[in-house]
Amino acid sequence: MDRSVWRYANHEVHTFGSARTYYLDNHSAFSSSGLKVTMSEHPCSDNPDKLCSGADMASDHLQTVDKHHYGDYEVSLRAPHHEDTAECDDDIYAYFTAGYAKEDGWWNEMNFGFHPDRDHGGRIVTAELHADTGGYHEAAVSLGFNYRAGFHTYRLKLRKGDVSWWVDGRCVHVMKEQLSHSMHTSIILRTNKPGKLQKAKLEVKYFRFKPYESEGQRPEARMPPPNATLGELIAWHNANPDWASSQEGESPA
Repeated sequence: MDRSVWRYANHEVHTFGSARTYYLDNHSAFSSSGLKVTMSEHPCSDNPDKLCSGADMASDHLQTVDKHHYGDYEVSLRAPHHEDTAECDDDIYAYFTAGYAKEDGWWNEMNFGFHPDRDHGGRIVTAELHADTGGYHEAAVSLGFNYRAGFHTYRLKLRKGDVSWWVDGRCVHVMKEQLSHSMHTSIILRTNKPGKLQKAKLEVKYFRFKPYESEGQRPEARMPPPNATLGELIAWHNANPDWASSQEGESPA
């Protein structure tokens, strides 16, 4: 809850289509497992217009004060779930947005998306990215287990011209795209549709950012194959987990 490190949204409204989420910093609190972000209909159910600016559900949105760029973004979290179960309402969305910058006509973003309405029982996570080109890219990645049932480690590795998604130390997706702007990191829990939903929580053990450093890079390090298929890129990243840069000896921006 260190306000020099994190901004906690408070008395702010997020609108997605006709859905509105009212962010309150008292919906983030410490628990035995770390930080717990809660989504509930309180206090909105008492008077949505007066207490929650018309929103049916209240939650919170965390964002780092500092911006980061090339490096490894890692979080240990348990995706949204109802109390004492591994289930979650379809209309509750969560994101580990490891990098967000949107201003002056450009948009950079990369994230893990947790979407119960299309995650096939918590077995499919979404890899999403907004690149320098202005294009939006999204991929559904099958993990083979219900990630809502417990904590898992999610990491995004940002290098020049290359972004990779990792779960529990294994690379699961790669996009050869450029994100050239420094970005804030966010942890988000919100609604996707209007209406009252069952209470849910998102739990976070830690977040770490490790900047890319050319020092210490293995001399034998190689670049990913330029014309590789997605499967080949994923295999290459798993075989080279300590890859530091797309160009040997390059310094971070």
